[in-house]
Amino acid sequence: QTTAVPVPAPAGNPAAPFASYIAALPLNRIVPNPQNPRREMADEGLQELAESIRRLNVESPILVMPLANGTFRIVYGERRFRASQLAGKTTIPAKVEHMTDEQAEIRALHENIQRENMTPFDEGRAFENLHKNRNMSIPEICATFAKGRAYVENRMNLTKLIPEIASLLRQKEITLEIAHTTHRCRKAPTTNISKAMAGTRGGVFRPKNSTGGSSTRI
Repeated sequence: QTTAVPVPAPAGNPAAPFASYIAALPLNRIVPNPQNPRREMADEGLQELAESIRRLNVESPILVMPLANGTFRIVYGERRFRASQLAGKTTIPAKVEHMTDEQAEIRALHENIQRENMTPFDEGRAFENLHKNRNMSIPEICATFAKGRAYVENRMNLTKLIPEIASLLRQKEITLEIAHTTHRCRKAPTTNISKAMAGTRGGVFRPKNSTGGSSTRI
């Protein structure tokens, strides 16, 4: 377990010691964030970003926090970091800022939500972690991220979906609305839910006891 510690600003920097500063950091002194809320990061477009960085460099600094062993842990900006490695760069512009692990977790989640970079599953896991491991109440989470209670609770409920339903949602064979409906029926045996979901593969959700009436297009 690495420990974050304050690092003085570089010599000649007018910022006060321990204040944040921007510097070109060596890539080999930067480590990814093991608690990155964005777990499902597709490689699509990473090569294109690497090519852009190869020609134009990284314009927006990533955010890092100093660690006790002299390295820096990414708070957010891991995609730019990975693309810089692919581009053959040796340094990357970074804002170095001392913060606690909890502050880093909130900053990372806030940044990714603003950029709409996260999947619903990622958001749900992150909210659940803040609630259970950081002792943040649901109202505190709502206030911190400017989200309604229903939004936060629905995202957290995704972490409790049975694997079959979660897989269907990831493959976009069902909608979030249908996933939430199955969660409310989660006490039903898996086989019953499977039968109820049988109609989704054709693009239409028909409950098991449907008599041919209304259906929900997905």
